[in-house]
Amino acid sequence: TARSEPEVHFDDEFKMNVEVHRAQAVWTAPLKLPPGAGPIEVVGTVTAQACKLGACLPPAKHKFAVKITPE
Repeated sequence: TARSEPEVHFDDEFKMNVEVHRAQAVWTAPLKLPPGAGPIEVVGTVTAQACKLGACLPPAKHKFAVKITPE
């Protein structure tokens, strides 16, 4: 779920609605841990593409890792 509100517009090149985030984008995802779970590490990959009017860089994969300690 996007926490930073994107600008949404139809892109003639992609022939679809695209979301535009400027400077920073923040997304969240719910996570449920079983009772008594210890600290865990969530790892994944995000694919993103930077564009400006009339030109885009190729999509790039960005790995991430987040350590979570249950309360």
